[in-house]
Amino acid sequence: MKHRIDPEGRRLPIKLDSTSNGEFAPVPLWPANLEANRLAHEFASSFSKKTNLTRRSFLVST
Repeated sequence: MKHRIDPEGRRLPIKLDSTSNGEFAPVPLWPANLEANRLAHEFASSFSKKTNLTRRSFLVST
């Protein structure tokens, strides 16, 4: 299957950053949000290696 939207599997299954409806600019992220995003990416990469799956396969499977 071809993954055109996220070919490297870098997107998380949930959004951990700011959102906008297009009418207003999104607010900047708080340091805690930035840290949560960093940790989520770090853990996804780490656990995918431990389970011998690609990052994308791991995120889809959990």
